[in-house]
Amino acid sequence: MDDPEGEGARIPLGELFEKRSEMHSALSEQHEPGADIWRPLWDWVFANEIFQSWQRNSYTWTLRCVGGPGSGKTTLSAVVVEWLRSQYAGDKDAVAAVFVREDVVAAGTAFVEDVLTSAFHQLCVRSDKVDEDEAYVAKYRLYLDARKHGHRDMFRIELIRDALQSRLSMLDRAFLVIDDFDRCSPAVDLFLENELALLARGSRLKVFMTSRVSCLKAVPTWQYCDSCDDEEVARFLSVYWRCESCKKKAKPAHILCQRCSDEGRTCINCGAAAEFVQPFDHVELEVDSATQPVARFIDWDLEMEHGELGLGSENPDKPPPSALGRRLIDPRNQEALARLRDRVGSQAEGNISLARLRLDNVHQTQSVGALFARFDVLPANIVDFFDVGIGRIEAQPPSQRDLGLKVIAAVAHYDFTLGIEYEHLQGIIRRSTKTPARAHAKRTTSTPTVSTRRRRGSSTPAPETSSHVAHRSLEEMLHAARGFLTFRNEKSRPLVAFCESFHTYAREHYNESLVWAHAQLDFGGEKGLAGIGDKAMRHSRTGVVHCVEKRDQAAAQSSSLQVHKGRLAGGGCRSRIGGRVADDGTADSSGRIVPDAVTAGSSASALRVHDDDDDDDDDDAAGAAAHRQTPTPSTPAMADASSGTHGREKVGVADFERDPSFKLARRGTSWA
Repeated sequence: MDDPEGEGARIPLGELFEKRSEMHSALSEQHEPGADIWRPLWDWVFANEIFQSWQRNSYTWTLRCVGGPGSGKTTLSAVVVEWLRSQYAGDKDAVAAVFVREDVVAAGTAFVEDVLTSAFHQLCVRSDKVDEDEAYVAKYRLYLDARKHGHRDMFRIELIRDALQSRLSMLDRAFLVIDDFDRCSPAVDLFLENELALLARGSRLKVFMTSRVSCLKAVPTWQYCDSCDDEEVARFLSVYWRCESCKKKAKPAHILCQRCSDEGRTCINCGAAAEFVQPFDHVELEVDSATQPVARFIDWDLEMEHGELGLGSENPDKPPPSALGRRLIDPRNQEALARLRDRVGSQAEGNISLARLRLDNVHQTQSVGALFARFDVLPANIVDFFDVGIGRIEAQPPSQRDLGLKVIAAVAHYDFTLGIEYEHLQGIIRRSTKTPARAHAKRTTSTPTVSTRRRRGSSTPAPETSSHVAHRSLEEMLHAARGFLTFRNEKSRPLVAFCESFHTYAREHYNESLVWAHAQLDFGGEKGLAGIGDKAMRHSRTGVVHCVEKRDQAAAQSSSLQVHKGRLAGGGCRSRIGGRVADDGTADSSGRIVPDAVTAGSSASALRVHDDDDDDDDDDAAGAAAHRQTPTPSTPAMADASSGTHGREKVGVADFERDPSFKLARRGTSWA
């Protein structure tokens, strides 16, 4: 990039859009999705009615794709950019992309300015015939002059916005894709969102963004079309038109679906005087709620690694059957194969990275019996995946760091399926900031069950020196938790962990920082984590509660959990209307819901498996022995064992961040 000292000089027209000032370090204009990603995973997005509606010129709302950590949002953004550029390749079409690579906690106005400048350059890059008399050229020169002479930030932003709007007025179609929007601080998020809304309302710009955090504006409630003849089509509209004239007459608003609007149907109350609008400025898609594509990926990956298993995956390059593959295709193990697929899918909960990590553990197993014996513990690679996420929370400024750790610890204190109401959680956090002495006393007696290792760069603060800034909104909590918490769109707004595996990780003391955070909390006289049920928990070497205690916990759970079980099973995806619910509900003989750990722990014994090799009995015995209760070792011993005896390798945040695509080396596959 050129020296900014020359900005504003009379740059030749041919070089005007090639000359770039230094861009904010958090920004990038491209991301390579990789040549070997499984692209059918995203077919449902392009076929989705919401995505197709978003492309219409007459619509000004933003499409926001929301998903938890590891749900593949960056890969989706890159694939969407490729798809849009292939579909809209005309002279008056343009697609711009911005990937946020780092957390934006400072220089927020410079970040917003550079996002707009980057979009402007990308929307001009295909302009072969540029006329000096064009308005956007003159306005861009004014912006360069203002930048050269150091004018106020807001003045420069207004100038680049004017230049961008002028350029957009000359285009038939313009798209802007922004990835990882949640890496902006809430203040920067609000600032940039307002700028994008101004551009969308005054032009044809279509904005697509991905984020871990849901937008907390009023989400359009699913509606019914009042003019549709087909009841099935009329239901559950997330994109619709509403008659505003009905409101003036104090009548229920008439709703039209897109098809009825295209057919010219009108309001039965207002007739020709009807005024239809779309009463929302964004629509959300939950990236990790489409479980069927992930299930197809699991089938594809199993056959990519172990050969033909009869799963029907579209993979012409299947290898010869592996040792595990030969056992799985044994007719006597047909039930075991089906159970394996269901178990990996339910534990992934629609999250592609969790599915990948679970499959990596499957691929390292040779015996069917040992395969099922592993399902009642959190594998080391998933623990490391969560450790990296907690490391990013710890890297935040002190007030956000403390808030993020505490809200996660507080949510994990309660049942995963029911969650905790926002008002209740807010009270816990605010009480905790007023009791430093009590919190310090709790900390001296709290010991992490497994991990006492402190990750690279970790700086767990002492309670008496913690920075406490009173939070004011649910949005602050969600941003501070970095996407590891989500909320259900109910009146009480209960918060839950983004997946059950992370709830287990936070609840059962896998991370020292979360243990510290839980020790600071004041639950108003409630019992702490160590006293659930009628007796204290006993812990295995893995740090996961033994299956006997798991059954005790399951027996104590409310029967109302049945209501919350089940997820979207189809390839389509719902917009965020209801809350996130669990995938896998297994009932015992009395009708109680049994957690994954219970059913998984008993699956190896309940399911008869057949292995051909002579040493399989030894493998099964070893797997069973791993689940027997063992004395909890001392804290130093656990710290040493975490990277030795139990095969857990110490992984730092930087080790993963060196490879932004988070590729896992395996035969035949890699994942971004």
